[in-house]
Amino acid sequence: MWIEVAVVATIFAVGNILMGHWEIETPKWRRLLKFVLILGLTLAISAAIGRRWPFSFWDFWASARSSFTPGGCRVTASMDGRGSRKRSTTQCAAGNIRRGDPPPYFRRDAVGCNMAAMSTLLSLVAPLCLLQSVEYRSPAGVEYRSQRDTGAVARAESALAAEPPNVDRIIALGVAQSGVRQYREAIATFTRGLGLAPNNGLLYRWRGHRYLSTRQFDKAMDDLQRGARLDSTIYGIWYHLGIVKFVRGDFRGAADAFTRALPISPDSAERAGSTDWLWMSLSRAGRKADAQALLDRHPDTPNAGNAYAQRLRLYRGEVSPDSVFTPADTSDIQVATLSYGIGNWYLVRGDSAKARSWFERSVASGGWPAFGFIVSEIELRRK
Repeated sequence: MWIEVAVVATIFAVGNILMGHWEIETPKWRRLLKFVLILGLTLAISAAIGRRWPFSFWDFWASARSSFTPGGCRVTASMDGRGSRKRSTTQCAAGNIRRGDPPPYFRRDAVGCNMAAMSTLLSLVAPLCLLQSVEYRSPAGVEYRSQRDTGAVARAESALAAEPPNVDRIIALGVAQSGVRQYREAIATFTRGLGLAPNNGLLYRWRGHRYLSTRQFDKAMDDLQRGARLDSTIYGIWYHLGIVKFVRGDFRGAADAFTRALPISPDSAERAGSTDWLWMSLSRAGRKADAQALLDRHPDTPNAGNAYAQRLRLYRGEVSPDSVFTPADTSDIQVATLSYGIGNWYLVRGDSAKARSWFERSVASGGWPAFGFIVSEIELRRK
């Protein structure tokens, strides 16, 4: 039995060292419960394949029963003249089992039974192994998990294994992990890169982004500000710094960050995103005239055709709130993003009741990595 305990304890110790970032927010009692459950399953599997430690427990169990066992066996006890038990015998179709003999469930001649037990146990363990890691737990206790790798992470890991010190390979792996919402794993990957290149602005840009995804806003702010000091030409630093400041309610600071991001946007999709967030930041900061002037300049031209472009049409009065969504807008990220934009539009216009309903719709979408989802959670907690 102690071998099983030692093996499970060692696996958990090594796993905590190498992959403890997966459970940063997991309560200690849940970690302990997981250890106990896995230890129990390990002991059960060990017993099913014939390990002899369970037989001492069998003797106690067998002597305490006087009815048929599930396998069709009867436990009997012979007594001496004074009423003391001399020995117990288990009678089965296969013969008698004396005290100290392996029970039918664990006998080597009961291979079929052992294999059936193993199959049952493995069928119970398999779903636990297939669960993806928890990346974010909301204040309401809802757990949001990563997705399964479809090959991109495995390929990036192979490429990095061929060139371990290559920072570009490290960033590629972190980006691949982010693509399947393995954000805490990506944070660990970018941290590994910073150990090799502590002054790499891109690594701070990416790690700050993933701290934002996992709602570690202070760490995100620290990384993005440090990245900006190292390299102020990186668009993603200013864009995500603006998001963090918006989340914190620093709308003037957010407007300044998006003002820096907009001119260096790499494509039309990012220009639409920067224009959208800049308009929201200016509006929430009370700079309504500047917000309208921004829309009139059309810095988001040409139309990117993404969620931000759809929201900008609402801000310009080209569509009504009920027309922002199209039949194609069904993904969780898209629903969260569009819903927040509509809610904020109502909030800017003074209709907090309708704004709240749209923020609730954003959170109900399940698109937890979306910035609209993140800010909707914050808006619903603001008074």
